[in-house]
Amino acid sequence: MNWTGWYRLFYYGLDAQIPESCVISGSCGTSQPLWLNGHHPRPEEGVVTRQVCGSSYWNGCCGSSYSIEVKACPGDYYVYALVSPTYCSAYCTVPFTSPNVDPCDSYTSLYDVWRSTSNYNYYYKYNYGTCSCGTSQPLWLNGHHPQPEEGVVTRQVCTSNWYECSCYSTYSINVKACPGDYYVYELVSPTFCSAYCTEVRHLATSSPTTESATSVSTTIGRVLY
Repeated sequence: MNWTGWYRLFYYGLDAQIPESCVISGSCGTSQPLWLNGHHPRPEEGVVTRQVCGSSYWNGCCGSSYSIEVKACPGDYYVYALVSPTYCSAYCTVPFTSPNVDPCDSYTSLYDVWRSTSNYNYYYKYNYGTCSCGTSQPLWLNGHHPQPEEGVVTRQVCTSNWYECSCYSTYSINVKACPGDYYVYELVSPTFCSAYCTEVRHLATSSPTTESATSVSTTIGRVLY
């Protein structure tokens, strides 16, 4: 193939997309499957640039990477400006997920108390360093939450290591501020021994008629230096 122009993916005649999380080496008919290290855009975002990662047996989930362009099209599908893959690499596909659903109307609630930043294990702190949020590798948002008028935005999630709140590994998630004063997150699967943190804040308004508009809301924990 010449790998020029834009491509639309199909799987047995149905719309497909490049997966948004790590694909195990050996999948997709190749030793180095390619996946999207980030989220697909919404239609109003137009053409965006995303990083493609290549998994390998010897270099892990993102042993190699390069950039492609992606667009969500009218008619509910994605197109990609793909570049020629490296030797023994291939773009993976998974079933298509519609970009037109408002995340404020379609989400899963997480109520895990152990995710709190105040859930601190002093035994593990003494032996292993940071251990908030029920894990040795807490995840936090490296940036500010959006305002409602910003719509869906992409933010960087950081992993703290055992001894400091540095940002030693990262990946991208989508965030939206919803009517009713709460946030929703398009989370990706955390790595081994990692967990998303939460902190509690009081809402400016509340309504007993909706699940999300309660007296408190949870957000990804933010680390202050």
